Amino acid sequence: MTATTKWIEDMQAGEFVYNGKRIVRVELNEYTNTVALWSRYENGGGDYTGVPLEALLIHPPAWQAVGRTRGWLETGALNSAEWKARMIGFMGLLASGLSIEDALKAIE
Repeated sequence: MTATTKWIEDMQAGEFVYNGKRIVRVELNEYTNTVALWSRYENGGGDYTGVPLEALLIHPPAWQAVGRTRGWLETGALNSAEWKARMIGFMGLLASGLSIEDALKAIE
């Protein structure tokens, strides 16, 4: 399993909410770098949204969900949460020239 796939699975397991909808299934299309987000309504219906992987990787609620799954420390204060430090570290690794995959491996 790649670090990218693991990050996406951990995001789903961490009860990720996107645009007010709880995501129940995710699928990564590695050819288009798009993530399919599937949500389910209380009445049994569902919804699908396609989101570029890069958009999720800069979306703080996605990192919060990953942090819940991985047990990263959550202090309650937005500026002192471990998920935020890892998100910022990830972005710094990208800026230094690492690929998404290598940057996600480095912050695990």
